[in-house]
Amino acid sequence: MRTRQLLAVLLLLGMLANAPAAAQEAPLGWEMGLTPAPGSDDSNFTIGENGEVGLSFWVRNDYMTNSITVTIEYDLPFSAGVSGPEEVEVGAGDNETFTFTVNGVAVIDFDAGQSDVYDVEGRLASLGSIPAPAPDADTDNEGTLIIPHIVDLDLSLEDPSGPSNAGTATELTAVVTNSGNAPDSVRVATLDDTCPLLDVSGENALLDVSIPKGGTHTVTLTANASPSHPTKTCRIELSIQSQGDWNVGTLRTADSKEITLKIESEPAGGGSSSGSSSGSGDGEEDSEVVSSNFAPLPIWLSLAALSGAAMVRRRAINL
Repeated sequence: MRTRQLLAVLLLLGMLANAPAAAQEAPLGWEMGLTPAPGSDDSNFTIGENGEVGLSFWVRNDYMTNSITVTIEYDLPFSAGVSGPEEVEVGAGDNETFTFTVNGVAVIDFDAGQSDVYDVEGRLASLGSIPAPAPDADTDNEGTLIIPHIVDLDLSLEDPSGPSNAGTATELTAVVTNSGNAPDSVRVATLDDTCPLLDVSGENALLDVSIPKGGTHTVTLTANASPSHPTKTCRIELSIQSQGDWNVGTLRTADSKEITLKIESEPAGGGSSSGSSSGSGDGEEDSEVVSSNFAPLPIWLSLAALSGAAMVRRRAINL
């Protein structure tokens, strides 16, 4: 009897020794989470101006003898796409970090500073080679995505319709368009030209006028050419800087445009000199016409006149 009991105990111990390790291991579990933003304790990230941002999450496997396989699902705002793993494997007792990229966000379509929640969910798919017997998910992995501030002021400067005369003024139309995603204004406007006798003004009307997202601001510039301005083609350049750039410490030219304006000088002496010259020519032509009206006398008529004059003289002597 004792021999049979001893054999039964030995058989049971042998079965336990040959049982799979997963069946013997206590289910210690696993965990995942989002990696915080640099220098922060939270997972709030600002999307880049290119519509992308790199993020990461970690998975810790507390099972000491078996690896785990976890499937990953992403829930993203702003109609974003994602490039990242859909399934990860973590070795026994390991803690690994995995990266993914949020992309395809049309940041210009959203207001600067707008934010929304993103979520990364993990589900245990298998423990070692054994499929997970029941759903085991870690869903408390939320962070915030923030739309960046896009500064984009576009400038257009109308070309003149034609040349301008010295001593006159030409009007030029300048238009600033806010193509960014927040209200903005022109902080600095600069006009330059290549002609010392040309005075271009009106750029100050561009300053400190709030332009809404997608809005425009139009002003008229005036180019005054001095009466003594020679005939010359002048280059005029207008450049602007954005208040939005200044607010974040970025000192750059938002946009600039260059046009050319031809100035034509007044003819020397004006129109009267040509008129006077024309009148002198007409006088010479008239004198030629008058002299040509007196044709020379025939020779016989001249001789008859002389003969008659001689006869008259003789009669006067005889008397």
